[in-house]
Amino acid sequence: WLGYDGVVLTALPHSPMQTLMIDWVGSEGGRIYYHLADHPGIVEGLYRALCKSREALTEIAAHAPAPIVMCGDNLDDFLVSPKLFERYFMPVYEQQAQVLHERGKLMAVHMDGRLAALKDLIAQTDVDIVEAFHPPPMGDISLGDALRTWPDKSIWVGFPSAIYDEGPESTSAFAQQLVQQAGDCGRVVVEVATENLVSNENLLSLTGVLGS
Repeated sequence: WLGYDGVVLTALPHSPMQTLMIDWVGSEGGRIYYHLADHPGIVEGLYRALCKSREALTEIAAHAPAPIVMCGDNLDDFLVSPKLFERYFMPVYEQQAQVLHERGKLMAVHMDGRLAALKDLIAQTDVDIVEAFHPPPMGDISLGDALRTWPDKSIWVGFPSAIYDEGPESTSAFAQQLVQQAGDCGRVVVEVATENLVSNENLLSLTGVLGS
């Protein structure tokens, strides 16, 4: 039905450590970090069990007809330090990417937070698409910097909702900046919204720039 007017995604849940940090234990008040410090064996064991259980899910996603598999990690370096990322996230991404790439799938990861502290490690992963990437003022890496740091990755920009709040003129101006930074690299997609709704006025301003 979509033809060449869109792309269908299939989705995997948060990666194992992110499942603990967001869904099962939580990070409020430092909860997951206290557990890691006080009960490392229990946390590590649960992490490994989750990794094992996800192998079957990854195989199912790899055999799905959708060409792109989305891994919904909601990554932010305020919560995930480089040390945590290297130990608990990168091996999972490597395993998932290997399975998905063998079936010709592209792997996208939802990285919608601050990423400056992780950008060099992200460059070392086999992730194909950095999805919902937020440039400043909500993120801390410009699109131009991201394109230079990740030359083998596509970037799906999550248009910052803070710009929408400033109105259509700001939306248009910011969209023009994104287009200038993207140039003709062919690796940038601009997503109108993730969770937030976009007014018709902002939508027309945005599409007026991106559609021209």
